[in-house]
Amino acid sequence: MTFLTPASGGPPFSGADSDPATLKAGFEKMGSMIDDLAAKAPAEVEADVDIVAKATNALIDLLDKYDYDFMTMLSDEAASAELETLMGGADVGEASARLDEWGQTNCG
Repeated sequence: MTFLTPASGGPPFSGADSDPATLKAGFEKMGSMIDDLAAKAPAEVEADVDIVAKATNALIDLLDKYDYDFMTMLSDEAASAELETLMGGADVGEASARLDEWGQTNCG
C-alpha cells in the first residue's frame, strides 16, 4: 500500500521487523495515518479509502488479539484464514491500486 508511505519516504515500519513491540508501534502509526487519510479523503477516493481503512483497522484488531506476535497469529489456522480474507480480497487490492494511481496523479 504505497499510498500509506509518509512524506519522509519510508514506510511506518519495516516489513522485516517481527518484534511484537515494533510491529505494534508501526501498525498503530499506520492506523493513525489511515484514519487521518479517511477523515480528509477527497470525494473521488472516499469509497476506496473507506475499503482500505476498514481492512487495515481489521488487520490491526486481528494482530492485537495475538499481542502483535505475527508468527503466533500465522500459526493459528483461523487467524491465517481471516488474514487472507482481510487482505486477499479483490476489493482491497483494487481500492489500493486506485489510491496508488490517484496519489501518483494528484500528489506527485
